[in-house]
Amino acid sequence: RCPPAGAQSASPHLYLANTGPAVGVSVENVKCSLEQFGEVDRVVCPDDTKAKLYATFKEIAAAVSAHAWIEQGGGRDGVWCGRAVVVRYAAMEEPPPPSRLLAPIYKTSEEAGVPGLMLIHD
Repeated sequence: RCPPAGAQSASPHLYLANTGPAVGVSVENVKCSLEQFGEVDRVVCPDDTKAKLYATFKEIAAAVSAHAWIEQGGGRDGVWCGRAVVVRYAAMEEPPPPSRLLAPIYKTSEEAGVPGLMLIHD
């Protein structure tokens, strides 16, 4: 997820807007370009718009260097195909662990504790 502008704190994750497969910039080219700053764990296109990417570095320092380079217009005539790329630090969220039960199971109306609920047995 991309934090709002101005609320950025350094992280190994970068949000890159105005780039991606939909605008003629391949994920592989972006990864290769960013590797000059350090080891890139992954570059992903998170949704069907394909006009934004997320890049994850192994080290925060590499992400900070890449962030500064992109902000200063680095790569605009190369990997970004002339596009002005918006870059922000991102916070990657892990999905919540799956619950074993989606809802509690009640065997009587009283267990549910819902006034007026009637349980009809098969």
